[in-house]
Amino acid sequence: MKVIIAGDGKMGASLTRQLATEGNDITLIDSNPQVLEASEERYDIMVVQGNCASMDTLLQAGVQEANLLIAVAGADEVNLLCCMTAHGLPLQECGTRNIPTRFMPCGKCLLFPWR
Repeated sequence: MKVIIAGDGKMGASLTRQLATEGNDITLIDSNPQVLEASEERYDIMVVQGNCASMDTLLQAGVQEANLLIAVAGADEVNLLCCMTAHGLPLQECGTRNIPTRFMPCGKCLLFPWR
């Protein structure tokens, strides 16, 4: 499965580790080049440096071919914008954390509670 993870913080790194171990095709988006370089070397994944709420960044990450987009950046606003930007594209599912369902643009979004 082709999965795009937007955000390489604690949750993004954990998801990357788990999903890469399961053999999924992972693309990781983050604005920090040092964090991305470490993840790229550790997990042998594709990385894209940029703002995950930007359509250009999402397209560079291959969002049009992705099965799943998971937005777990540090800011809820960025996660919401990432999902809304990707909304019109042919994703099977998108996911984020801490966004009330009334703000999600489609019925195919997953919510991940953050503790």
